[in-house]
Amino acid sequence: RTWLVEIPDDIGLLKNLKSLSVSENDLMELPESIGELTKLENLYLGYNSLSDLPESVGKLVNLQTVNIAKNQLLDLPLEIGNWQKVFKLSLHDNMLSEIPPTIGKMTSLVKLYLDNNELTTIPATLSHLENLEILMVSGNRLGAIPSEFSNLKSLRELVLDANQLATLPESLAECESLKTISVIEN
Repeated sequence: RTWLVEIPDDIGLLKNLKSLSVSENDLMELPESIGELTKLENLYLGYNSLSDLPESVGKLVNLQTVNIAKNQLLDLPLEIGNWQKVFKLSLHDNMLSEIPPTIGKMTSLVKLYLDNNELTTIPATLSHLENLEILMVSGNRLGAIPSEFSNLKSLRELVLDANQLATLPESLAECESLKTISVIEN
């Protein structure tokens, strides 16, 4: 089987592209020109070998679903905060050691998958995500959950399995929509 190993710079010429799916290949980087795809609504990059994203992804302001799971991402550009229409973001199974605080600007986010990374903290700005219903952060190295999570009034499911938590903040009791909390193997 042959794998796609690069996306040509000319991809930026496809100005009307709404969906780009290049999952399950061997991409190691994205061209800076990807930021020219400003009408893009769906971006599927899962199961590749990406270690970072170009800052130009911040120009993709019409994105709604983004899947960059199962890559080798070490960090994310601050510009992801511009993805204010994204309602589902899958970043599980990478090597992320931190999430940029600008994630708090992604106010349409409903589902966030951060499991199986290298996270030791979650930014308190995540508490600005008033529409967030599902937060998966299993398989990280979290030692604490921000007390500001009490602001997550829409949160229904919080999965924190396989971290390093000794306690949960009492403020979680203020998350009135919360139906499921899982903290197995902490």
